[in-house]
Amino acid sequence: SKASLTVTCPDFGDWKDLGLDQYNLQDFIDLKFNPGCVLPVMEGLQEFTEYLSESLELQSPFQLLEPPTTVGFLKLPKPCCYVFPGGRGDSAFFAVNGFNILVNGGSNAKSSFWKLVRHLDRIDS
Repeated sequence: SKASLTVTCPDFGDWKDLGLDQYNLQDFIDLKFNPGCVLPVMEGLQEFTEYLSESLELQSPFQLLEPPTTVGFLKLPKPCCYVFPGGRGDSAFFAVNGFNILVNGGSNAKSSFWKLVRHLDRIDS
């Protein structure tokens, strides 16, 4: 029996043509490129998620994040860019005259950007 290798990669740029045909790997290995997504049958998954949704109480993100300890808003020199490294997603905050944007807040329960952002008067996007 042959070993099996499944490769999932973008279908553009250098990934589009990897040139593996020239190596004749099909004799040694069962090679699949970008196969369709096949999900296993998940019996009882619906019942399990319903059970969890009934037994768990989710808190609002505003309840989880610490409120500011000072009164007033932070004034940032513009233009500026702050990058916040995060375990499950880095984020960045950009500010130019009249416009503030937070890019990719990540999915951590304790956001790395919150200590700065909570002191701003607004975020536009």
